[in-house]
Amino acid sequence: MRSRLIAREPLGVALPDRPPQGGGFNHRSDRPITIPAAAGSGLRLRVVQEISDPFMILTLVAAGVGVALMSDGVAAIMPSGSVFVPLRGRPTHVDHAIARAADNRSAVLSAVLALVDEVIPTPA
Repeated sequence: MRSRLIAREPLGVALPDRPPQGGGFNHRSDRPITIPAAAGSGLRLRVVQEISDPFMILTLVAAGVGVALMSDGVAAIMPSGSVFVPLRGRPTHVDHAIARAADNRSAVLSAVLALVDEVIPTPA
């Protein structure tokens, strides 16, 4: 497997814009909604829902179902009823990459990778 980094984004938390009835947000009682990769990342979360579609995650957050650790790329598309809060302290990032089989010699793949190299610079 070969990969190439194409983006690095800081993490934050997607929250409903109102705390649940009966109090504020609490890291012990809030119900995380996560993508499958985050669930396997070593974090110890009591996950209420695992979803691969980030837009569905944001919709559930806005509906008050739970909270979600997300990259800051979603800050501009938060649905009504939710907010994005950057993490404080030492920056934590999520890396985005293009991955492929090392032995794939497809001409189409080569063309796509050449375009990616031209259009998307490797982050520092």
